Amino acid sequence: MFGVVYPVLSRDGGRSWHIDGPRFYRAAADAPDVTQRLIVTTDGTLVAWGRGGDFVKITTDLGRDWFEAGFPTGVYSVHSHGRAIIVRALGNSLPLGSRDGPFATWDYRSSDNGRRWRRARAEHPVRW
Repeated sequence: MFGVVYPVLSRDGGRSWHIDGPRFYRAAADAPDVTQRLIVTTDGTLVAWGRGGDFVKITTDLGRDWFEAGFPTGVYSVHSHGRAIIVRALGNSLPLGSRDGPFATWDYRSSDNGRRWRRARAEHPVRW
């Protein structure tokens, strides 16, 4: 049914990982917020997220502590460019759009491990 995802920790620069902490899971009503994907920046910041959720979870200390950065309409994708974290967030449904889109999107960029975010630019619309 619903997968369960746990935070992971690496003590050897990412060569091996182990579970370290409680599972990332939300009640069924919040199912899109389940963590499904992980990315790592070049400085070792780990970002966990689930497509359709409205936040990313971030750790800068190998999983010892985690915090969330929220995006009001939803997260479409996350990637890194060097030390920067880039979140592609959904905007509102565009005119004449159906329930599944198209949606406007925006790139949000953080160069300080997710503490502050800057809306970088509008992206092409996507279908959900």
